[in-house]
Amino acid sequence: MVNEKLKNLSQKFNIPLNDIFFIDKYKGFGHGAFGSRVGCWSRMFVSTNSGNTWELATNPSSGCIGKLNFIDDLIGFSLSYLYYDGFQIYKTIDGGAAWYNVFKNNDSLGIYLEGSDIDFLDDNIAYVVGKFETDTSRGPAILGTTDGGENWDLIWKSPVTYFTDNTLNAIHTIETKAWAV
Repeated sequence: MVNEKLKNLSQKFNIPLNDIFFIDKYKGFGHGAFGSRVGCWSRMFVSTNSGNTWELATNPSSGCIGKLNFIDDLIGFSLSYLYYDGFQIYKTIDGGAAWYNVFKNNDSLGIYLEGSDIDFLDDNIAYVVGKFETDTSRGPAILGTTDGGENWDLIWKSPVTYFTDNTLNAIHTIETKAWAV
């Protein structure tokens, strides 16, 4: 039954479903995307009745939506990728009605970053896993925040000094621990 509802969601909006996240047993978000990072078209959907029906929701960005995660029914985050601007993190404080940018990939960290997943240890501490790239190296990396996602810092990158396509794809936090793969 659940698979049939998700199949219908993908068909209703004519887009492959990439991710789904429920805040509680009633309200959930899903998103899908067509294309590649060079030219991507995304849609986000919202359900307020346990996934029985879905409506279009406000997209966090005009780029590819990569991952969604919510702390509670109001505060959530989206990892996005815009071809010309690169990786970005968007935040909502009103349950997804509006989104604002809290991280834009730039040279302030001295490296290029691309995030794959996000998870929260609590209301303030969160991690984004993915990969980094500089002129001389690339590999797995982790961004972190301690202020509810308003500011992000590079907290770990692989010590490799050669080019590798390794990346961290997922993170899960519980109590005082985090696991990334």
